[in-house]
Amino acid sequence: DLFKYGNDVKIHLGYAHHLLDMVEGKIQNIQAEFFQGTAPTFTVTGSDRAYKFLMGRSAAHVFREKKDSEIVEAIAREALLRSTVEGTSVTHQVKIKIAGRSYYDFLDELARNNSFELRLSGRELYFGPALGGRREVINLAWGRELINFRPEINTSGVVTDVVVRSWDRNSRSTIEGRAQTGEEETMESGTRAASQIAREIYGDVVEVITDQPVRSAEEANQRASSRLREANADLVRGTGDTIGIPEIKPGMALNLIGLGK
Repeated sequence: DLFKYGNDVKIHLGYAHHLLDMVEGKIQNIQAEFFQGTAPTFTVTGSDRAYKFLMGRSAAHVFREKKDSEIVEAIAREALLRSTVEGTSVTHQVKIKIAGRSYYDFLDELARNNSFELRLSGRELYFGPALGGRREVINLAWGRELINFRPEINTSGVVTDVVVRSWDRNSRSTIEGRAQTGEEETMESGTRAASQIAREIYGDVVEVITDQPVRSAEEANQRASSRLREANADLVRGTGDTIGIPEIKPGMALNLIGLGK
């Protein structure tokens, strides 16, 4: 009866009596495996309502006269999630989530178009600046909490400028937006942006986008800024392993100590 389909499950991790909530959901699938000479095993899997709503393919949804932030808030309410949403300025006459596409992919696109971050942790949805909404910082010291660390610098995909151009049928004129070197945010004060480093290495590397329809110069500038940040986000990456720290959750900032300047 403990693992009956439809049962609610909460999983906690931690040490001794200090346990933290990790995930919760409903059992949806039970699978057994029988091998001769060994004890049988079974696996249970499931998800919560928000996961099923956001990740599954769904019908088309048309939003009229809405800002991206208002669309995100509406979807979060329907998924029964608490949300922290930074307001956006552009109002779209029509915005369509096409049939067969998941709401999560749709939300992720809205985030990228605004140079925002989409983050889901527990029952909380965050839609806002990539460096915002992070009150918690976890310190990881080399040789103590941090077991190994593999940093990487990759300059192959960086650009210095992004131009977005579209044709306005009503005014019969070109709409253009631009994001220039150094406009993207940096993770730490006093450091250079990836586009500035790219200019030092390669000179001008301009990406021109002409296949994304926009309705105003403001929206074109927004798309250009988003693409500049996205193209240069992978200049510096890193992966690593820590000891078991259940306090670490998606979206938290990690302060790495003892790795050098």
